[in-house]
Amino acid sequence: MAGKFEDLKELQAMLDRGEITQAEYAMIKADLLAEETSAKDLVTPTSTDVGQVPQPTPPAIGESSGMTDQTRYFLIGTGVLMAIGSFMPWGQAGIFTVSGTQGDGVLTLIAGVIIAIIGIARRATAAAGIAVIVLAGGSGLIVLNIVAGFADTPGLIGTGLYVVGLAALFALIAGFKTIGERSRS
Repeated sequence: MAGKFEDLKELQAMLDRGEITQAEYAMIKADLLAEETSAKDLVTPTSTDVGQVPQPTPPAIGESSGMTDQTRYFLIGTGVLMAIGSFMPWGQAGIFTVSGTQGDGVLTLIAGVIIAIIGIARRATAAAGIAVIVLAGGSGLIVLNIVAGFADTPGLIGTGLYVVGLAALFALIAGFKTIGERSRS
C-alpha cells in the first residue's frame, strides 16, 4: 500500500509540474487504484517528451465560451442605461426638452438593446466583443457629435446625453473585456 501512496504522490507532482493533463491524471489514478501497477510504468516520458510543456488546445473556430458574471452584468447594465438615456432629454431650454428618440437617440436605443442582449446571451466570442465595441463606439460618437454642436451653449445639454455617453464608455470597456475573456478561454 505504501508503494501506491508514493506513486500517487509522484503522479500528483507530475500534474503540478504540467507533465500530464488533468484527464491523464484521472485516468492513470483510476488505473493505479484498480491495479497493482505504478504510475511510472503507466506514464514514462520518451526522449522527445522530456522538457516539453503541454500547450492548451485553442477553441475551434466558431466555438464560444461563457463570459464571467461581472462582464455579463456590466453589458446588461450598460445596455439598459443606454436605452434609458435614449428616452431622456437630450436638449433642454427652459421648460422645453428634446428627447433622444426624436433624433439619433433611436440609434443609441437600438445599440443599447443589442448590447444588453449580448450580455444576456453569455457568449464571450470575438464577434460579440467586436459588436459591443462598434455599437458602443458609434453611440459615443453620436453623443460627442451632439455635444460638440452645443459647445457654444453647454446649458442646453440634457441629462440623457450624459447617461448615454457614460454608458457607451463603459460598454466599450466591457467589449474589450469580452474579447479578453475569449482569448483566455
